[in-house]
Amino acid sequence: MTSHYTNKGTLLIRNSDIKDNHFEFGEEPIYLDEEFANKNSNRKHEIGDVITVHTGDVGTSAVIDKNTDKSIGFATIITRPNSNIIDSYYLSIFLNTEKHKKWAILISTGDGRTNYNLGDYQKLIVPLTTVDEQRKIATFISNIDNLITLHQRKYNKKLQTWEQRKWIDIVDISTEMVDPKSGKYDELPHLAPGNIESFTGQLYDNVKLVKDENLISGKFHFYDGDIIYGKINPQLAKYVFARFEGLTSADAYVLNAKNGLVQEYLYSILQTRGFFNYSVAVSKRSGIPKINRDELNAYIFLVPEFDEQKQIGELFLLLDNLITLHQRKCDKLVEVKKSLLEKMFPKNSSKIPEIRFKGFTDDWEQRKLKDISSYRRGSFPQPYGKEEWYGGSQAMPFVQVADVNDDLKLNEETKQTISKLAQPMSVYIPKESVIVTLQGTIGKVAITQYNTYLDRTILYFDTYKIGNINKYFWALTIKNKFEEERKKAPGAVIKTITKEVLSEFNLNIPQQDEQEKIGMLFANIDNLITLHQHQ
Repeated sequence: MTSHYTNKGTLLIRNSDIKDNHFEFGEEPIYLDEEFANKNSNRKHEIGDVITVHTGDVGTSAVIDKNTDKSIGFATIITRPNSNIIDSYYLSIFLNTEKHKKWAILISTGDGRTNYNLGDYQKLIVPLTTVDEQRKIATFISNIDNLITLHQRKYNKKLQTWEQRKWIDIVDISTEMVDPKSGKYDELPHLAPGNIESFTGQLYDNVKLVKDENLISGKFHFYDGDIIYGKINPQLAKYVFARFEGLTSADAYVLNAKNGLVQEYLYSILQTRGFFNYSVAVSKRSGIPKINRDELNAYIFLVPEFDEQKQIGELFLLLDNLITLHQRKCDKLVEVKKSLLEKMFPKNSSKIPEIRFKGFTDDWEQRKLKDISSYRRGSFPQPYGKEEWYGGSQAMPFVQVADVNDDLKLNEETKQTISKLAQPMSVYIPKESVIVTLQGTIGKVAITQYNTYLDRTILYFDTYKIGNINKYFWALTIKNKFEEERKKAPGAVIKTITKEVLSEFNLNIPQQDEQEKIGMLFANIDNLITLHQHQ
């Protein structure tokens, strides 16, 4: 058919030209000569015809108007609506709905390719109202589409102001290599990729001075404001915006923007998915993956005007600083919590903790766990993998070992839910119950945030025999005890603690009011840690 292509004549409408309710022909539309068009006159379109794709992106439709009336389509379905019953634009809008497209795909036939045939199309049921109301609906939707198109064009026009630039033209890769043995750089820090956290641009706390590293080979000299980028194993995404002078490993590059490129914007480019994919792709080789200078210099990326670069770069640096701030606060709180856990609970045979709230002096009472609380393991109907035990409209969360976090909480969503059929044969526990894992990763403790059913590898405490026990205090007590007992648990690969062993655990318990204060303190610390993690 290509021999019948011309620069003018009858327009050829292809599947790819039909978008949602409009046509996009690109810069060079295809026309057919008069001879070929006349032979296929049965495929010619008239104004008001609805053209629908029936292979590939099935269901996508548009209406022939005065700009496309002299046209022909082949891999399409042509509908000529009765204007007294249905409006063309209303029908086209309906055909472009996700509901219709999913239905078209569902009933399509073909060997690995969707094929929406005429017979299926004729079975389609279209919801109808009066023609006047159809036209109002079509006009309303068309106006929205026009607004979207208008803003999309404005957005695209803005994007077009960005220029494609080549790395070699706007980025300098330093060649200033120095001798670390000279003594001149002894008091400067030495950075290597191993000091940089992947994907975050943050430094670990393992950076040492040059004089303490026993360095032999040459190193690159960098300055405050330079960018350090690890060239070995680019999939590890090692980069940092330096805030001090120092030396860096020959396994890294020192980068600086030039010729109108903003340094902060360059740093943000290193963090994009596009640069990551490129660096990983070009670094694949038989030995250790590495991106060399030539490969970097060949990279092309989009660059806006100077002021926009600056704003983008500064925005992402600000976000990095905020993340670092909250991470440091979070890390400090974790350390404080760890220290307090060691000092606010009695050790070994002692009955008094190292640190206490003011006003408490009595010894903690030592009891066996079986004398403090009753407990039971979870369960699940057999056979375990029976399909009808899972999911359904009235399914409930089913907590397994993997759903228990290390912060005394469950995952927000369990990996599994169980059906109404399985629920009567399973162990149900209400929210705010203390549970502990007994197999695999033993000693993971949580206070449940929602009602759930339990797997048989998890135990929960249902009643307490010595009056009220603060749940948070109890959860921490169980967690601490399991940390002591974990190494003693039997099992070479899968560790297990039985209910019988658990019942003989010796635990120290203070009075109720001291429990409350301890529980509230650690609950507040955990809430602060969670707050900083979320931020």
